[in-house]
Amino acid sequence: MKEEIIGIIKVALEGLNGQWGIKDLPGIDVEVPKNEDMGDFALTIAMRLTKILKKNPKAIAEEIVGAIKEQNRELFENIEIAGP
Repeated sequence: MKEEIIGIIKVALEGLNGQWGIKDLPGIDVEVPKNEDMGDFALTIAMRLTKILKKNPKAIAEEIVGAIKEQNRELFENIEIAGP
């Protein structure tokens, strides 16, 4: 399951990178939150891209979520962006 999620995120990031122009995209880590209320899986890629893109992590996360939804994948029941 994690590998499938990583594949979907990778496609989304590669599509967005056409706009971003990052030479080397950071790796994608899929984590299982300790608190079940935080969902089944979590990613920190938006936080890692903040320094590179010099953008707000929430804005980056919104772009990534949009790119995932454009793939029309039914793997995810819901995608939420966690705040501080």
